[in-house]
Amino acid sequence: MTLFRVEKFIYDIAYQNYMTDGYLRNSETETNIRFGRLGFILPGHGYITFSASL
Repeated sequence: MTLFRVEKFIYDIAYQNYMTDGYLRNSETETNIRFGRLGFILPGHGYITFSASL
């Protein structure tokens, strides 16, 4: 017995590097963000996704 059937997958991965010397004094910053997502599109216009960010 099958509860639901997975028809399509959702997936993506991203990386962002943001760096600025700042407009005001001592306001420089640097951030590195990594993101990933995996999911399934279900029948009946539903979906389930799992995501993570570092």
